[in-house]
Amino acid sequence: MDISFKQLTSAEFKADPYSFCRVLRQNAPLVSCKIPVIGKIHFATTYSAVDQLLRDRQRFVLEARNAGVSGFGNFLNWFPRSFRVLAQNMLQKDEPDHRRLRQFAELAFLRKNIDGMRDDVTRLADESIDAFADESRVNLMDNFSRVLPLSVICELLGLPQEDRDKFSQWASSFGNVSFPIGILKMVPSIWKLSRYFRGQFELQRNDPQEGLIGELVIAEQDGSKLSEDELLAMAFVLLMAGHETTTHLISLSVMTLLQREDLRQWWWDHPQSRLQAVDELVRYLSPVQMTKPRYVAADTELDGYSLRRGKKVMGLLASANCDPVKFADAETIDFERHPNQHVGFGGGIHFCLGAQLARIETEIGITRLLERFPNLRLACSPTDLRWRTGTGMRALSELPIELE
Repeated sequence: MDISFKQLTSAEFKADPYSFCRVLRQNAPLVSCKIPVIGKIHFATTYSAVDQLLRDRQRFVLEARNAGVSGFGNFLNWFPRSFRVLAQNMLQKDEPDHRRLRQFAELAFLRKNIDGMRDDVTRLADESIDAFADESRVNLMDNFSRVLPLSVICELLGLPQEDRDKFSQWASSFGNVSFPIGILKMVPSIWKLSRYFRGQFELQRNDPQEGLIGELVIAEQDGSKLSEDELLAMAFVLLMAGHETTTHLISLSVMTLLQREDLRQWWWDHPQSRLQAVDELVRYLSPVQMTKPRYVAADTELDGYSLRRGKKVMGLLASANCDPVKFADAETIDFERHPNQHVGFGGGIHFCLGAQLARIETEIGITRLLERFPNLRLACSPTDLRWRTGTGMRALSELPIELE
């Protein structure tokens, strides 16, 4: 079965991925699609196929050279060096390079104690809410869903809170990529962000401050440190991955709860189980809709379909997370679902490093919003909500709400 890239990036798909993904799974565990720049690619649609793609690093690799092909190398050569440096981050690496880079980040995360950040996240959520509490109607996307994760990641990385607006502006060009023009539009923001981070590295070397950036600048593993380029790529991933997914998880979750009185009541009745509820929202809403491209390392089969070495495969996370073979009542939200082995945070060696922080931010963000504004409601019909088109993310363009 062939599908069009336009279908996967359309507002219609973002609004209702469930019916489209249902058709895909019923047809085949693998479907074909032609994507600008990337070319022809197979999408894994079932939980089984996506799980294998994420976990079996012997058969499926991220680096094209490990599958005997050139991949995007020739394409990237046309871009500025700053772009190529950021593209070589740990999310794009196979072992052993991935493990070496990830160990630096894991060490910094362990020292910070993510579960110990609950008080900080609550404080930042309250500060974000205070800024618009006197309004009667706000766009929650711009005023809370994006502000809170950016504030938290600045706190975590040790970056000035007053620089949030810069990050938000730069992030807007990264988060709405359309091929190929959208990639070109990213270049100025990448250059500015690279220059900013290099300045921060120098400041941290001369006057170390608390935060992950400072930890990474001085960190050593087995007698080696991160190079300047590796530092830059790491900081970029932590900043962007550290807030973009959570931004859309919060906004989609609030959108969902405001349409379901029963879910809001469950939220109030089960304060000790809210993190479990967040995991179900991650599964059902799937803000990250697809994986990065993998390459087939050697001729193989994936759920009965033959794949030749060098072919490209992506996992459709949104489809895997609603696969009825894996999840009972898969297209229904069940806050008491257990176990809940969703792939919303990825899987295998590339499982999201910031998953627990994203859970905590979403739990606290939703709770503080509903506590402050018990009559919170959508300011428009759900069918009038505008969805952001583009690759990879399920995201609203805005979330208009009435506070009272």
